[in-house]
Amino acid sequence: PPLYSIVSSLFSTLLVGITIFLVIGSKLYSLIKKHWLPVAGITLLSGILGIFPIELAGEVENTAAHAALGFVSSLIFIRYDALSLLGGLFLFSMLMWVPLSFPEGSPDAAIAPVNISIFILAGLYGLAAWVWGTDTRELPSYVPEYIKELAMEERIKQELDIAREVQQSFLPKVTPQLSDLDIAALCEPAYETGGDYYDVIKLDENRIAVTIGDVSGKGIQAAFYMTLVKGILHSLCHEVPNPSELLGKVNRLFYKNAPRGTFISLIYGIIDVRQRTFTFARAGHNPILHWSPNNSLHEHQPCGMGLGLDEGELFDQYIEECTIELKKDDVFVLYTDGVVEALNPMREPYGMERLGSLVTNYATYSAREQLQFLNKDVSRFIGRASQHDDLTLLVIKMNQ
Repeated sequence: PPLYSIVSSLFSTLLVGITIFLVIGSKLYSLIKKHWLPVAGITLLSGILGIFPIELAGEVENTAAHAALGFVSSLIFIRYDALSLLGGLFLFSMLMWVPLSFPEGSPDAAIAPVNISIFILAGLYGLAAWVWGTDTRELPSYVPEYIKELAMEERIKQELDIAREVQQSFLPKVTPQLSDLDIAALCEPAYETGGDYYDVIKLDENRIAVTIGDVSGKGIQAAFYMTLVKGILHSLCHEVPNPSELLGKVNRLFYKNAPRGTFISLIYGIIDVRQRTFTFARAGHNPILHWSPNNSLHEHQPCGMGLGLDEGELFDQYIEECTIELKKDDVFVLYTDGVVEALNPMREPYGMERLGSLVTNYATYSAREQLQFLNKDVSRFIGRASQHDDLTLLVIKMNQ
């Protein structure tokens, strides 16, 4: 019997508390956001339905008692919380199970001492908490693991988006132009951030520096090292006139600051519109495609090894500088391996032959138009396959 009275009290408490207070009371409050509506509604329902475990002789007295209990319970619900209400209803229900009298030897006789003991212990605990405890209206924070994982993924995505915006801000916002020179470029990372880089730096009224590079690896780490190289290049390009000498200095600084195994392929060159020359050096990068007005296509691939592979002695030994005399309508296309190694759904590479054919076909167009044609063709070739590497293109055309 004592166990039955406890289980019965718990069940009736949850039924009344959840149905009347948490569902109906919360719904009434949400209608006009006023406390008086759930108090009035619960008081009325309690009087009509008789939801509490109490039964008085007279109908009027019984209805009034239930309404009074509903009013008090709704005030507890509004003033404190649902947990306080459920605890109060549970203890009240247990007291109602205590018989005023029972036959000698009845099993119900055990209900009184058990239920009264629980009520007294709960009262003592409540009194101690009221005197020495800390008042709070907050429950301990609990967040399911999958919610934490989703939040972590969202935070990482936001940070990667920020990293992408920062890296894109390092690329030239406006491509510097010189008279008789037409330049256009694009850089599309395979992921949020990438290791490709291009730059166009105006040195003076007649000279402009162009560079394109690709860091080994992808993602945040590659973007970091490419940002490092950009800073080194910008600090040296106005002081060092020769591309091969500049790349030698960049290599030494990069070798000292990057871990072994990390390297960068790079082309750095200077276009002089007054002297009509393009002087460049290649640190292990893809060859430059050069279309000349006689409708011939050349690949310029001077010797050179990647930045960061050697401390300096071998790098300086193998680096080679090349100078090309510029003519009207000359076109130069600089690119990263994300272009020629792009794969279609059949896992076939884009290839140098296809790129050279397009450069030849569209060489008479402006640099911007050529860039658009090349980019569209690569995207069409990739199709539904995923872009597995960063893609960067730089098109230079002599107009005069």
